[in-house]
Amino acid sequence: MFFFFVGSYAPKLSRMMSSPGRCPNCFTPTVYHYKVQHQLSIFFIPIWQTKSKYLWICDRCKWTGFSRPEEQEITDTEL
Repeated sequence: MFFFFVGSYAPKLSRMMSSPGRCPNCFTPTVYHYKVQHQLSIFFIPIWQTKSKYLWICDRCKWTGFSRPEEQEITDTEL
């Protein structure tokens, strides 16, 4: 008798409603506030979820931080 276990333990990202911030790495306004929650799924049905974390993630270069990046004035010498 064979048993197949089809499941996963993966992070789930949910974008929070916020205005974008400027990325300190690539200097584009693509940093958004995300809620990250790991969840155990069996046959695509969520069974168990862990505690939530809130991160700031850049959609372009994937920079990650725990607090909103500070707004900086970009000058021509930085580019």
